[in-house]
Amino acid sequence: MKEYAQIFIIGVAIVATGVGITEFGYRMRQHYGPLNEEVRRDTFEQSRAFNEGTQRDIENLRLEWMKATPEQKIGIRAIALHRIYGLPDRAKTADIIEFQRNMEAFQ
Repeated sequence: MKEYAQIFIIGVAIVATGVGITEFGYRMRQHYGPLNEEVRRDTFEQSRAFNEGTQRDIENLRLEWMKATPEQKIGIRAIALHRIYGLPDRAKTADIIEFQRNMEAFQ
């Protein structure tokens, strides 16, 4: 009977250790997960692909702006400014800067 009690205690200790390790891992991911995601996002936003893609999007919006009616320009303005503000200053071309000034002046 004594052997069964020892085996039971060892089993409980193993299960408790497993639960503790799992809980510790969960807490670590909960704490460091947002920090890792922030670093990953910052790295992505500094990438060439992100900057070139955003520049293309803004250029497409600029072309749509030229063909748009006054009502459509209101919607395009909101989208364009949102995307332009998300682009780092070093990635803004002269056309994008000019387009940004036009969007900010448009009422």
